[in-house]
Amino acid sequence: MGEPGPAPAVTAFLERHGFPGETVLERGSLRPGRTVVFFHHLGEDYALKRYDAALAEDYRREAGFYRFLRETDIGGVPKLLVAHDEDRILLLSRLAGRRPREGEVDRGTVEQAMAFLVSLQDRENGPGWTASEACASIGDHLAATARQVARAQQGGDGGILPLRMFLEDELEPVWKRVLGSILERTGTAGFAVEAPLDPGALLVSPGHFGFHHALRTPKGGLHFLDFSRSGLDDPARLIGRLFCFGPLPPGPEHWDPVIERLLGVPFLDEEFAVRARILLPAYQVQRACAPLVIHAEGEDSSKIRLSARLLRARKWLTKAHRSL
Repeated sequence: MGEPGPAPAVTAFLERHGFPGETVLERGSLRPGRTVVFFHHLGEDYALKRYDAALAEDYRREAGFYRFLRETDIGGVPKLLVAHDEDRILLLSRLAGRRPREGEVDRGTVEQAMAFLVSLQDRENGPGWTASEACASIGDHLAATARQVARAQQGGDGGILPLRMFLEDELEPVWKRVLGSILERTGTAGFAVEAPLDPGALLVSPGHFGFHHALRTPKGGLHFLDFSRSGLDDPARLIGRLFCFGPLPPGPEHWDPVIERLLGVPFLDEEFAVRARILLPAYQVQRACAPLVIHAEGEDSSKIRLSARLLRARKWLTKAHRSL
């Protein structure tokens, strides 16, 4: 695994569950506050996730969601073997597969993803908690977008002319047009911006739902991973993020099939489809802001990186403008 070594809590957990102290651990993905390691023992592959105390809510959501998946026997996911709440450790089966590639997000792949999502919609036995950053009104969606725009604008204080011009001449005007259009279309549709959604209008969301949180099996099937943001949420938020976030969003030709699959969920109010279409430009603006937020927070702020980020941001702003 290399330096630094596993935390004492991880070593103690492995020994407590019968894994020898010399077990070789392979470090997985790295995120602040979360450790992921993989290992092999007696012919089986395992994944272990440990959350720091600061991410206790993320652990609670993920552990609860894996328990729900286990109790309802939903396939296409790692199996929860042990959840140690005190140390915030999950021991999971490790599934064979690789990340999907560009060109593989086709109709069949989208159908598999939607079949998984629909299989989660058990309102009697499903998760009763709220998803991380869930939206309970149209106003919540707009406020989340405004916060993302503000975070992106923080990078403009450094005096870099191309960035400042982009923020002032492109991002701000497009966001104002998007906001105005959404407010107008919301009124036309008969929705109240700040009216809370009926709890029956929410779906069970796996949280990070997208093909960047999936594995493609050798036979072409999909496994889904990472449920730390799971819980009840507005379908419009899940759809907006699915089509805008991550490196492999489905193309616009998949919009209608996604909506049609969710329209088949008996308890969902059909108004979610109207909300999702109205709010799509807001999520495209959020996606445009994402690379600029990385720049604003100081992660590799070189001029070359900035140029690439501005190109990506401009692409999504163009999409937002065309969606109006």
